[in-house]
Amino acid sequence: MKFTQSSWDSWNEWLEFLNPRITRLLIYSDRFKDLIKLQNINLAHINEVGYGDFLTMFKNCYLTRQIVEVRKTVKSRDKKSLTKIIYQMEKCANQITLDFYLALHPINPNSVEWQKPTFWALSDNLVTLSEVKISSLRLDLESTCEPITDYCSKAVAHNEEAA
Repeated sequence: MKFTQSSWDSWNEWLEFLNPRITRLLIYSDRFKDLIKLQNINLAHINEVGYGDFLTMFKNCYLTRQIVEVRKTVKSRDKKSLTKIIYQMEKCANQITLDFYLALHPINPNSVEWQKPTFWALSDNLVTLSEVKISSLRLDLESTCEPITDYCSKAVAHNEEAA
């Protein structure tokens, strides 16, 4: 795959599309943890008034929504999936240079310099991105999300019994 400014622009467009979805996943996760804390603090009262079934239904709805969002983010049939972006970056890695990255994200002398350390974390030679490091990120994402996406495909999307 040939890397161009257009490639970078497309990835940015896709990330703009994915960013709210990923943000919601993180925010809802924090809110859910808060709900569980409140439930545990008030468990006696919840059981006394009979809200346990409601909370169980709420938890199931939350988990279903999160599972579907993870699947849509990493395994979308649409071109705008995080996995697809990372895969394309992987194939162009040796063409993406630090100079190109710094032209897009200039160092501000009045701010913390994050550009070079961020780029270097994904580079072996400090000049271009590393296909191996980008591939490792993609494989980690896929293996981490695979049980979730498989469960979603079977139990949520196709209403089959999941193991």
